[in-house]
Amino acid sequence: MTVKKTHEEFLKELKALRGNAFTVYSRYKANNVPVLVEHSLPECGYMFWIEPITLLRGTNEKCPMCLANQKHQTFCKRVEEITRGEYWPISWFKELHYEVLMYHKLCRKSWRVLPSNFLAGSRCPYCHCSSVEAQVAKHLTYIGAPYVMKHTIPGCKYINPLRFDFIILYHPLWQKDNNIACVIEIDGPQHDHPVEHWGGKATFEKLLIRDKIKDEFCAQNGIRLIRIHHSDFGHIEEILDRELSSLIHNVVDEQGYENFAIPLSFS
Repeated sequence: MTVKKTHEEFLKELKALRGNAFTVYSRYKANNVPVLVEHSLPECGYMFWIEPITLLRGTNEKCPMCLANQKHQTFCKRVEEITRGEYWPISWFKELHYEVLMYHKLCRKSWRVLPSNFLAGSRCPYCHCSSVEAQVAKHLTYIGAPYVMKHTIPGCKYINPLRFDFIILYHPLWQKDNNIACVIEIDGPQHDHPVEHWGGKATFEKLLIRDKIKDEFCAQNGIRLIRIHHSDFGHIEEILDRELSSLIHNVVDEQGYENFAIPLSFS
């Protein structure tokens, strides 16, 4: 029959294994009954519940705060190494399948990305985009229309939230309420028919579903959706001028955001 360990015996065993790294604040009852401990290192001080058997087992880090910090620092170091300081995470890294907010120092823009995708080569969508997207972004900047790129709108999702190619804003502060003027989608050939380079039939069928969800979401929420078809890719500037001129003038007239009016050539 196993003799039950006393509280004092547990403390003695913990001190022998971990030194003064942990302070116990609750009574030991059994190996599988969590106790409240504090990570007593000066740089930490985090308090958490943990099973005594887990605290005593092995030599790996037991404090969840320090473990999370180690993961974050490891990710930051890896990003620093592979990008030579060009990119930096500005939100906390949790796991490879949880999005982080990344910052691109060259263009000074940020976007959300899965750490696994970033480490595999995914980069800033504002700089590493298709030639058509680059044309759209360049002309939106030229006409003074505030926008965010590859961004989601709360409530629009398929399995995961769906990203819009461009969201045109009334005001450059994305967080402002009722700030979406319209959205722009770039529809390449893969939106019309299966294209092997883009994943063939399976990807095409999913694209149809996503496009329909976006169409219905925008219609239901009164958001203007502008789709630029691949047959019109040679007329990007004309399309944007035509579609956005009246919209931006209305914004200036009704909302008073004069700093972000389209140039006089649109009048």
